[in-house]
Amino acid sequence: MSLSGFEEISIMKDITVILLNGGTASRMLPLSENIVKCMVPFLGRPLFDYLLKELSSQGIEDVVFTSSGRHDEVKSRYKDGSAWGLRIRYIEDFPWRGTAGCSYDVATRIRDSLSDPVMIVYGDSLLSANFSAMMENHKAMAADLTILSHQPDFSAFLYDYHDRDPVYPPRGTRTNYGVMEVNQQGRITMFTEKALLEKIPDYMNPLANAAVYIMSREALFEIPREGFIDFASNLFPRLVSSRTCMAFDIGLGYRIDIGTLGIYHAAQLNALKGNFSTLLGPEINKVHIGRNAKIANSARLVPPCLIGDGVTIEEDVKVKCAIIGDGVYIRRGAQIIESIILAGGDVIEGARAIKVIAAEKARIGAGISKSIAVSCGPNVSVVPFLPLSQKQFKRLLRR
Repeated sequence: MSLSGFEEISIMKDITVILLNGGTASRMLPLSENIVKCMVPFLGRPLFDYLLKELSSQGIEDVVFTSSGRHDEVKSRYKDGSAWGLRIRYIEDFPWRGTAGCSYDVATRIRDSLSDPVMIVYGDSLLSANFSAMMENHKAMAADLTILSHQPDFSAFLYDYHDRDPVYPPRGTRTNYGVMEVNQQGRITMFTEKALLEKIPDYMNPLANAAVYIMSREALFEIPREGFIDFASNLFPRLVSSRTCMAFDIGLGYRIDIGTLGIYHAAQLNALKGNFSTLLGPEINKVHIGRNAKIANSARLVPPCLIGDGVTIEEDVKVKCAIIGDGVYIRRGAQIIESIILAGGDVIEGARAIKVIAAEKARIGAGISKSIAVSCGPNVSVVPFLPLSQKQFKRLLRR
């Protein structure tokens, strides 16, 4: 069984999955200063672990990892993929031409072994969906493109113009989702990336792009071979008018773009509580303690908590609803509440960390630290972020 509860079906066995990893992750700074986004720790493991496990559990075997740089740490951990029940190939050393341009370049390099159709997935998200049912629907409808769709509250994740992309001039509030108009047969009739919120009520049946695509080889190889081409911004708005493009509802699954510090923080705490996933299996709302952890008798661990291997927690410490990475040292009298302290962190005596994200080997000093992300190194960074309430987080999943 997969993480989403769907049985393995052999229809996915021969499908090539291209995993896209090329963004700069600027909104994840300072966590992404020294680590590629898909490898950022999530519940004590790299985010990428969960995606590979989801793919493997549904019978997928052929995975192509793409990256325009910083791929060594991925290659070192996953190697040829055999330990995950996968065959992983790495395509490296090419210029980033956007999601569609990159997919074309990768497909060209592996043309002889590329399946028809091919599945394209973004490597930096939490994802649970029935890929076999999606593939069956794609073939039954003789589609050129099928886009996984979901129904979030479009106002829950807003585009903040962080990249100053001239395609989206700052003339109104935009959702960060791609918005699709879908008819009763499930065919996409219109696609607008980062639509203005004021325009969405004009859609008869608006659905959001969940960033999993099944494409025919023919459609994929029609992508221009030069220039920057993004699926959502450049290709899909044109393709829906000339090709058979279908939407497939994510159903009981989920897709969460770990694209901001606020979502990164909220997704982990909600997963710890079991509010949207089974990433921890049945062991939710409990205290998980790793190997060789040293915890003083007077320390209070208020569930849910995830305590990593080799953690030291001194006297009179309070840890509540928190994720503590391997090797973290929490000194006497400190309070860690709704926070994420990554591996090797040092929390000094009496410190208070409330809704804090601390990067690996970061030091949490005295006083009150609230709603900040902290990094450590030659140039220490302290970045404020906006935490999401449980209600706000749920709006990312459902309207």
